[in-house]
Amino acid sequence: MQATAQQIETLEQLVEIDMGLLALKRKLDALPQREQIQTLREKRALLSQKKRSLMPLHEKAAFEVNRLTDEVKLLTARIEGLQQKVDDAQGDFRSVSSLTKELDGAAKRKEAVEVSLKEAVAKLSEADSLLKRVNAGSEDMRSQEASLLGQINEQAAGIKAEADEAAAKRTALMAVLDADQRKEYVRACKECGGVAVAHLNGSSCSACRNSLDQNRLLQIRHEAPLSVCPHCKRLLVVE
Repeated sequence: MQATAQQIETLEQLVEIDMGLLALKRKLDALPQREQIQTLREKRALLSQKKRSLMPLHEKAAFEVNRLTDEVKLLTARIEGLQQKVDDAQGDFRSVSSLTKELDGAAKRKEAVEVSLKEAVAKLSEADSLLKRVNAGSEDMRSQEASLLGQINEQAAGIKAEADEAAAKRTALMAVLDADQRKEYVRACKECGGVAVAHLNGSSCSACRNSLDQNRLLQIRHEAPLSVCPHCKRLLVVE
């Protein structure tokens, strides 16, 4: 394949630029914040699962507190009503005795309900505390993730600026090649992981290290200064 010394040099420069672009991509993909964000998201998912399991317990405890509170109010009103009836029935021993018995039963029931209410309030308080810790932990992780995303964006902007500068140089260099050379370079980049050019070292390709048989070697030397490796399909600079 025909190529001027300038075009060979351009191919070498393109390889250097493309290797640099690949390195920038790897640098961007390897930013440590990405792994940290993934870890945070996994932890937040676990917290969300924990919250879903706590909600029914919290709702049950809240329902029980409300139910028992209402019962205490009803019992208090009942006790007050019975006490009033006792006061009004003074002199009527039978009525007073019956009302007093009923009053004692209501008082004992209220005492038992108040004990249950105290236990229910403690359970609700515990559930509230757990939910608050889960929500606070989730919010803290959300804040950390936002900070890490900001760091990624800041570093990515710098990497992108380098990549844009390299891409502009690449475009200018591609213009130095003729149409066939550009086509072959693009093909080799795509097929060979971005490293499109190798050198003939003795009877071997500098990239894939495969040796060439005598007939193929003669053909490649005949195509100098630019050929194609029959093994890895890279452009092969023949000096």
